Amino acid sequence: MQKEKYRLESDLKNAELKLILLFEELILLQSMESRDQELMAQLGQCKQQSDMISQSIKDITTDLAKKTKEIDEIREK
Repeated sequence: MQKEKYRLESDLKNAELKLILLFEELILLQSMESRDQELMAQLGQCKQQSDMISQSIKDITTDLAKKTKEIDEIREK
């Protein structure tokens, strides 16, 4: 019975240490949550900017093609 008691006490201490570690990890994650939300907001803004830039590139490419076509037509005359 004594050996089983020591084993159970050891298991209980290990469980307590694991619980403490998990609690500390939870506190760490909670402290990082606001920064994570800020970074997610920045990511959303960057994606919007990227989409806008891509659209601008498409528009400029289309305009360039039109102007090139106009120049070619003028040269042919």
